[in-house]
Amino acid sequence: MRLVFADRRLPPDESSQQMHVLARLIACLTSPIQPTSQTKPVAAKRIQPNASLETLEGVKWDEPAKDSAPHILECHRLRKIAVRDLTVEGLHMLIGQEIGLHYLVPIALEKLEENPWAAGMHFDGDLLLNVLRIAPNYWSDNTAQLERLNGVMGALDEYVKFFVRDLQSAWQKLFSNG
Repeated sequence: MRLVFADRRLPPDESSQQMHVLARLIACLTSPIQPTSQTKPVAAKRIQPNASLETLEGVKWDEPAKDSAPHILECHRLRKIAVRDLTVEGLHMLIGQEIGLHYLVPIALEKLEENPWAAGMHFDGDLLLNVLRIAPNYWSDNTAQLERLNGVMGALDEYVKFFVRDLQSAWQKLFSNG
């Protein structure tokens, strides 16, 4: 089976990824993370778009071994690029590795506010999925960003309702005996 999603044909293995993303979105919409009364806002890190993560964090990593895994080499390379020049895939990769979250999540949220299905190299919505996988303690310390993420998720609410109400029921009827 092949799904067409966001004007792009997906191979069968990506179809299951799309269903996983939609299931995750449904779960997030039905039980969103809410700031508690004990949550205190943390001042957002000042982002200098011409600076790299290496500069912003003030930490220079040792060079990786030449035989390191490709994603390790890529993360090292991405830390040296100006944050304004990071692609959706670069954000996806660094956020997935929990690198530079205080600097990169605001940039990722900008991209997601423009297009919640922003895609790196894997599948539509892969940036959103990695942002949703960030540990809850990050969000409890960054309530303004959490509110922005809730806005992104709210924008997807109608799509998810359509999926559950219409597409899923049509899909189930296709295979029912009745």
